Amino acid sequence: MIQIVDIPLRQLKPNPDNPRTDVGDVSELAASIRAQGLKQELLVTPAGDGEHGEPVYRIVIGHRRFAAAQLAGLEYLPCRVEEMTAREEREVMLVENTQRADLTPIEEADGYQGLLDLGADVGELAGKTGRSESFVRRRLKIAGIPKELRGKSEGFAQLSLADLDAIAEFGDDPEAQEELLKAAGSHNFGYLVQKLTTDRDNRRWYEQAYAYCKGRGIKIIDLGNQSAWDLKPDGYQWPDVFLRNRPFIEQYEERIEGAQGEPWLARCTYGLYLSLPKTPEQLEQEDKDNEEREQRRAQRSEAEERRDRFAADSLELRSAWMRKHLTSLKAIPLRAACARLAFQSLTDGSGLHAVSFYGTESRDLWQAYNMLAPTPLPDKPEETGDEYWTAEVLRRGEQPGALFRELLVFLCAHLEARIEWDEPAGVAVADEYYGVLESLGYPVSDAERTAVDGGFLPEKQDEQ
Repeated sequence: MIQIVDIPLRQLKPNPDNPRTDVGDVSELAASIRAQGLKQELLVTPAGDGEHGEPVYRIVIGHRRFAAAQLAGLEYLPCRVEEMTAREEREVMLVENTQRADLTPIEEADGYQGLLDLGADVGELAGKTGRSESFVRRRLKIAGIPKELRGKSEGFAQLSLADLDAIAEFGDDPEAQEELLKAAGSHNFGYLVQKLTTDRDNRRWYEQAYAYCKGRGIKIIDLGNQSAWDLKPDGYQWPDVFLRNRPFIEQYEERIEGAQGEPWLARCTYGLYLSLPKTPEQLEQEDKDNEEREQRRAQRSEAEERRDRFAADSLELRSAWMRKHLTSLKAIPLRAACARLAFQSLTDGSGLHAVSFYGTESRDLWQAYNMLAPTPLPDKPEETGDEYWTAEVLRRGEQPGALFRELLVFLCAHLEARIEWDEPAGVAVADEYYGVLESLGYPVSDAERTAVDGGFLPEKQDEQ
């Protein structure tokens, strides 16, 4: 038969193992108790005698009502007294508190851990609290966050379940947990979780790889900051990196299946690489490829020599013609040529072209100008830049009747600096440029027409 007795408040003690560490604000409950009294008894268990020999009872259920009664000034509280073991006390408190929405995840986690310490197993905890076993295990992982680390975070008790889960995942790495506790609640927390997770997964992946290789006597060469491609041994295939999103053992055994000879393993900054010996068929094909490569290299050298010789010869032809005929050009075709060249200098097939008179292009421009102009530019003082020659060109243009002739030379020089006979864009410039020269009377040779048609482009060279 259950008996309910009135016990003086001084003989009631809060339970130190109560999962709920903070009873919260009890002022409203205290006001209600003053007005109507306490309508529901507390559950307590005998806890020995006090200093003066009076019996003492430990509260199992009713901590919040006890705190409110103290605030309301009550002297006695109705209590139901039951004999309980320490494990039974914890079970009752945990079950009662898990039904409350305001029990924090860490309070619930510590409650599960306390019962686990007293001999309960995960199945029992799940059955008594109505939770799933996976839920209980998840809470137990959170309970494993060391007490000394918890104290380093002022807002630890207020951390979200997601934050606690993330921290608990690093139970084997106290340093990582401390980093996460410092960042918890900040905008850096998610990034730090991802970084630490990646670092941990990589570390575990390499540990498994090294353990596997050590157990089988497989040597891994440490290249440090060097690239695996730089140290590929003769007779081996190109190194292939292992993916760290798949187990090393699985990938390694797949790759060496059927391989002939000893694999070559190396680790560098970028990962772990495997190189297998070349098969006889690969070695034979490699010899053929090398022979063909040498042939192509020789052909390219000959083609490049022909191209360079043509570029020099054609430039000299254009320059000689310009120097000879510049002063005799008629006004109307001269102005039309200047306008056409100006548009060509400022635009290309994709829109406006950025005209630069500095750097390498600047040197090419002035070199071309000196070849085209009847009178080369004077030597430039060391202290001056391109503005010195620019000023000289402008001065020449100010001479009577010289403006368009000087402009023509300058624009031609700018296009000359952009001609590249083995680049489509450079050939396109040459095509328009030759059109302008031809309109002024320049005789275009067959060799020049072939070049303007793309004769020195790589694909044309391959056809030849």
